[in-house]
Amino acid sequence: MKGLDMPQNIKGAKLNLGYPSRRSGLALLSLVALGLAGLPAPATAQSRNATDDPVAAVAQYSGADRQAFLETGARREGRLVVFSSTGDPAITQIVTAFKAKYPFLEVSVPCCLNSPTDVTTRAMAEMRSGRSSIGVIETFVSGLNALRQLKFLTTYSTPNSKLQIPEATDRDGYYIASRSNMRGLAINTKAVSPTEAPKSWQDLLDPKWRGRITIAGGEAATGLIAYLQDNQGKDYLEKFAAQKPRLVQVTARALAEMLLSGEVEISPTITRAHIAGAIEKGAPVAFVPISPVVSISTALALPAKSPSPHAAMLFIDFVTSQEGQQIYVKSGFESLSPAFMKQEDAQLKFVFPESDPGYPRRSNDLADLATRLFHSQ
Repeated sequence: MKGLDMPQNIKGAKLNLGYPSRRSGLALLSLVALGLAGLPAPATAQSRNATDDPVAAVAQYSGADRQAFLETGARREGRLVVFSSTGDPAITQIVTAFKAKYPFLEVSVPCCLNSPTDVTTRAMAEMRSGRSSIGVIETFVSGLNALRQLKFLTTYSTPNSKLQIPEATDRDGYYIASRSNMRGLAINTKAVSPTEAPKSWQDLLDPKWRGRITIAGGEAATGLIAYLQDNQGKDYLEKFAAQKPRLVQVTARALAEMLLSGEVEISPTITRAHIAGAIEKGAPVAFVPISPVVSISTALALPAKSPSPHAAMLFIDFVTSQEGQQIYVKSGFESLSPAFMKQEDAQLKFVFPESDPGYPRRSNDLADLATRLFHSQ
């Protein structure tokens, strides 16, 4: 991993909005399974003893002088390495605004972290080596849960958790969402009128949808299967499979393009951001999410051996603040802070299957189940 901790020339960073390719999504599932092989089943989180662990002491500090405490420590550290799957322009804007607030810090984002898989793979390699330079990590929750089960992360506390919906914060304190990709039901309005579109998961079982539903592969499919299996039940899953949904092994973005072209009539695995621009231009598509909405989130985590925990906590606080969230929203991402959510979204319930600590262990089985149940192409 030579050169892993070298600063990135942010202005020259490759455009990447953080959405996984099919290869990336499937690679992450395989990576997680490989990384966790032979490990015991995950236990509930156990707080590190702050008196024995300096990183945990910083991560959990909640005194009235917390801001001054973190800034003083960050000045001593002087440097922060951010492992993030968020691409330009958003990560450039985040880092620039953060450095303007804390000019005494040198902040670098290693090059070539072009997907959640890249972040998780390289983080695992660094952390296994025992010579990690990573101060803070931002990537898909599925990857963070893999690192968590390998005991590479520690819990932390930030006052900004109260600014987010409850589902945005890990119940054990290992991460807080920095942004979200709402993934839900969308239709091609030339084939399905908005008034005709399903309004509930039960509506998708109507015989008129038989053979007309399309599902993206990779993590979109495994997330959907996990939700249906755990929340709608085995009977529903069998009835849904009887609708003959078509499983296409393409990215969620590619599936959105198929929806726009009319090749897809209806799909519960469309990422809203992928069609938002087209909708504004009058394209014949509509996003009509069914509640609960099965979504994915990108979150922030603190390495258990972070060399710069004070600076890392300042970064986490900044990204989850209203200033940080506004940067992400302006870059086209979605926030889980009610202050930045659309009015119609505030009425929805969200579920994040990947937030289950056991999800990484199930991922390959879920992918196999999707292939068996759905008509794969």
